[in-house]
Amino acid sequence: MTWGTVPEWISAVSTIAALTAILMAVTQMRLQSQQMHRELESQYTQRFWTLWDSRPLTFLETNRISPSDRPWIESYLALCNDQVELRERGRVTDGTWDYWARDIARFFHTYDSLATAAKDGYPSLQKMLESEKTRALFSDDDVVENTVSNRPVYDPLTWKVRKRKSQGLADPK
Repeated sequence: MTWGTVPEWISAVSTIAALTAILMAVTQMRLQSQQMHRELESQYTQRFWTLWDSRPLTFLETNRISPSDRPWIESYLALCNDQVELRERGRVTDGTWDYWARDIARFFHTYDSLATAAKDGYPSLQKMLESEKTRALFSDDDVVENTVSNRPVYDPLTWKVRKRKSQGLADPK
């Protein structure tokens, strides 16, 4: 068994150091991408809660849109449409999208007048609401309870799992 010469050892150590540096750089880029997604999602979550705090209680009680409710309704529809578009562009993580999609579906299922209002000027949201997967979230039993099933949700993002992982959207498992 020979240990080789000093230049061979230097070369081996340099190779290992370079591979370690590359691995660390890739890991850092993935973590940075995940952080950027989380910050964007946090902004939209804050936007939702600000909007939710100003919700019109008369609308929630009656499911009828009055002229005074219109600004809130349009803001909520725009928020939901933006959330769907962000997912479509690959800016929302899988876990957050699962939660957002179920929440949007639940709210629109409860307040069907919102679904009617969404037909004008909110194409991404309308596509989601009309999808088979969104309708399938509510079984006959769930309608009474207004709960969302565990079935897969509508997803406008068509990327494969490998690409979603590389972009920091899917949990690396």
